[in-house]
Amino acid sequence: MVRAQSFTTYGSLSAYMQQLALASREQINADSVGQLTSQASVVLGCGTSGFSLGASPSSALLSTHSPASYALAITPIGNFAGKVSLACIGAPKGANCTLSSRSVVLDGVSQSSVSLTVTAAGTGSENTDHSGSERRQRPQKLTPGLYSFIVQANGIGTTRDTLLTLVVK
Repeated sequence: MVRAQSFTTYGSLSAYMQQLALASREQINADSVGQLTSQASVVLGCGTSGFSLGASPSSALLSTHSPASYALAITPIGNFAGKVSLACIGAPKGANCTLSSRSVVLDGVSQSSVSLTVTAAGTGSENTDHSGSERRQRPQKLTPGLYSFIVQANGIGTTRDTLLTLVVK
Protein backbone atom coordinates (compact mmCIF):
# COMPACT_ATOMS: atom_id res chain seq x y z
CA MET A 1 0.00 0.00 0.00
CA VAL A 2 2.86 2.38 0.68
CA ARG A 3 4.17 1.93 -2.88
CA ALA A 4 0.79 2.80 -4.40
CA GLN A 5 0.59 5.95 -2.28
CA SER A 6 4.18 6.89 -3.19
CA PHE A 7 3.46 6.48 -6.92
CA THR A 8 0.36 8.66 -6.62
CA THR A 9 2.28 11.32 -4.73
CA TYR A 10 5.16 11.15 -7.19
CA GLY A 11 2.85 11.31 -10.22
CA SER A 12 1.02 14.29 -8.72
CA LEU A 13 4.31 16.03 -7.96
CA SER A 14 5.53 15.56 -11.53
CA ALA A 15 2.24 16.83 -12.98
CA TYR A 16 2.31 19.78 -10.59
CA MET A 17 5.85 20.73 -11.64
CA GLN A 18 4.85 20.64 -15.32
CA GLN A 19 1.69 22.70 -14.69
CA LEU A 20 3.70 25.18 -12.61
CA ALA A 21 6.14 25.65 -15.49
CA LEU A 22 3.27 26.33 -17.91
CA ALA A 23 1.37 28.60 -15.53
CA SER A 24 4.38 30.73 -14.72
CA ARG A 25 5.25 31.02 -18.42
CA GLU A 26 8.86 30.49 -17.47
CA GLN A 27 10.93 28.50 -19.89
CA ILE A 28 11.53 25.55 -17.59
CA ASN A 29 12.80 22.80 -19.82
CA ALA A 30 12.34 19.04 -19.55
CA ASP A 31 15.76 18.69 -17.93
CA SER A 32 14.83 21.11 -15.13
CA VAL A 33 11.43 19.51 -14.52
CA GLY A 34 13.00 16.04 -14.37
CA GLN A 35 15.76 17.13 -12.02
CA LEU A 36 13.45 19.11 -9.71
CA THR A 37 10.93 16.28 -9.57
CA SER A 38 13.66 13.72 -8.88
CA GLN A 39 15.17 15.81 -6.10
CA ALA A 40 11.78 16.51 -4.51
CA SER A 41 10.74 12.84 -4.65
CA VAL A 42 13.87 11.77 -2.78
CA VAL A 43 13.48 14.55 -0.19
CA LEU A 44 9.79 13.71 0.31
CA GLY A 45 10.51 9.98 0.45
CA CYS A 46 8.34 9.27 -2.59
CA GLY A 47 10.97 7.18 -4.27
CA THR A 48 14.45 6.13 -3.39
CA SER A 49 15.19 4.36 -6.64
CA GLY A 50 13.75 4.37 -10.12
CA PHE A 51 13.45 7.14 -12.66
CA SER A 52 11.36 10.16 -13.51
CA LEU A 53 9.67 10.93 -16.81
CA GLY A 54 9.11 14.51 -17.92
CA ALA A 55 7.94 16.14 -21.14
CA SER A 56 8.46 19.59 -22.57
CA PRO A 57 6.19 21.06 -23.66
CA SER A 58 3.24 19.20 -22.14
CA SER A 59 0.98 20.63 -24.85
CA ALA A 60 1.77 20.97 -28.57
CA LEU A 61 0.00 22.08 -31.74
CA LEU A 62 -0.58 19.76 -34.71
CA SER A 63 -1.60 21.18 -38.07
CA THR A 64 -1.67 19.78 -41.58
CA HIS A 65 1.66 21.49 -42.30
CA SER A 66 3.45 20.99 -39.01
CA PRO A 67 3.83 18.01 -36.65
CA ALA A 68 3.55 18.30 -32.87
CA SER A 69 6.87 17.74 -31.10
CA TYR A 70 7.71 16.92 -27.50
CA ALA A 71 11.04 16.36 -25.73
CA LEU A 72 10.99 13.55 -23.16
CA ALA A 73 13.50 13.40 -20.31
CA ILE A 74 14.12 10.14 -18.44
CA THR A 75 16.16 10.79 -15.29
CA PRO A 76 17.55 8.10 -12.97
CA ILE A 77 16.70 8.36 -9.26
CA GLY A 78 18.81 6.69 -6.59
CA ASN A 79 21.40 5.36 -9.06
CA PHE A 80 18.78 3.46 -11.07
CA ALA A 81 20.47 1.71 -13.99
CA GLY A 82 18.74 -0.37 -16.63
CA LYS A 83 16.57 -0.41 -19.73
CA VAL A 84 13.47 1.80 -19.84
CA SER A 85 10.90 1.15 -22.58
CA LEU A 86 8.64 3.94 -23.87
CA ALA A 87 5.19 3.85 -25.46
CA CYS A 88 2.40 6.21 -26.52
CA ILE A 89 -0.95 5.22 -25.07
CA GLY A 90 -4.28 6.62 -26.20
CA ALA A 91 -3.11 8.84 -29.06
CA PRO A 92 -6.16 9.94 -31.05
CA LYS A 93 -7.29 7.95 -34.08
CA GLY A 94 -5.87 9.56 -37.19
CA ALA A 95 -2.61 10.53 -35.49
CA ASN A 96 0.76 8.78 -35.70
CA CYS A 97 2.86 8.87 -32.54
CA THR A 98 6.57 8.32 -33.28
CA LEU A 99 9.36 8.06 -30.70
CA SER A 100 12.97 8.66 -31.76
CA SER A 101 13.80 5.61 -29.63
CA ARG A 102 11.45 3.06 -28.07
CA SER A 103 13.88 2.47 -25.20
CA VAL A 104 16.84 3.98 -23.40
CA VAL A 105 19.42 2.49 -21.06
CA LEU A 106 20.04 4.55 -17.94
CA ASP A 107 23.48 4.41 -16.32
CA GLY A 108 22.32 5.51 -12.86
CA VAL A 109 23.65 9.06 -13.28
CA SER A 110 22.91 10.62 -16.68
CA GLN A 111 19.57 11.74 -17.99
CA SER A 112 18.40 10.37 -21.36
CA SER A 113 16.36 12.30 -23.91
CA VAL A 114 13.90 11.03 -26.50
CA SER A 115 11.96 13.01 -29.11
CA LEU A 116 8.26 12.37 -29.66
CA THR A 117 6.57 13.51 -32.86
CA VAL A 118 2.85 13.36 -33.59
CA THR A 119 1.70 13.68 -37.20
CA ALA A 120 -1.67 13.43 -38.88
CA ALA A 121 -2.14 10.08 -40.63
CA GLY A 122 -1.99 10.77 -44.36
CA THR A 123 -2.47 7.44 -46.04
CA GLY A 124 -4.58 4.38 -45.54
CA SER A 125 -3.09 1.29 -44.04
CA GLU A 126 -3.39 -2.25 -45.18
CA ASN A 127 -4.96 -4.70 -42.79
CA THR A 128 -5.68 -8.37 -42.97
CA ASP A 129 -9.16 -9.48 -41.95
CA HIS A 130 -10.01 -12.80 -40.30
CA SER A 131 -10.33 -14.57 -43.65
CA GLY A 132 -6.74 -13.68 -44.51
CA SER A 133 -7.61 -11.36 -47.39
CA GLU A 134 -6.14 -7.88 -47.48
CA ARG A 135 -8.36 -4.83 -47.47
CA ARG A 136 -7.52 -1.16 -47.62
CA GLN A 137 -8.87 1.12 -44.90
CA ARG A 138 -9.70 4.73 -45.46
CA PRO A 139 -7.44 7.09 -43.56
CA GLN A 140 -8.89 8.37 -40.30
CA LYS A 141 -9.33 12.12 -40.48
CA LEU A 142 -8.19 13.84 -37.32
CA THR A 143 -10.91 16.24 -36.21
CA PRO A 144 -9.77 19.62 -34.87
CA GLY A 145 -9.89 19.78 -31.10
CA LEU A 146 -8.04 19.10 -27.88
CA TYR A 147 -6.80 15.56 -27.17
CA SER A 148 -4.92 13.99 -24.28
CA PHE A 149 -2.71 10.93 -24.37
CA ILE A 150 -0.09 9.31 -22.18
CA VAL A 151 3.56 8.49 -22.66
CA GLN A 152 4.47 5.55 -20.47
CA ALA A 153 7.96 4.49 -19.39
CA ASN A 154 8.55 0.98 -18.00
CA GLY A 155 11.76 -0.28 -16.47
CA ILE A 156 12.76 -2.89 -13.89
CA GLY A 157 9.84 -2.67 -11.44
CA THR A 158 9.08 0.99 -12.15
CA THR A 159 6.39 2.54 -14.35
CA ARG A 160 5.98 6.26 -14.94
CA ASP A 161 3.30 8.05 -16.97
CA THR A 162 3.16 11.61 -18.19
CA LEU A 163 0.03 13.21 -19.63
CA LEU A 164 0.43 15.14 -22.86
CA THR A 165 -2.02 17.39 -24.68
CA LEU A 166 -2.39 17.62 -28.45
CA VAL A 167 -4.10 20.64 -29.98
CA VAL A 168 -5.29 19.86 -33.53
CA LYS A 169 -6.00 22.81 -35.83
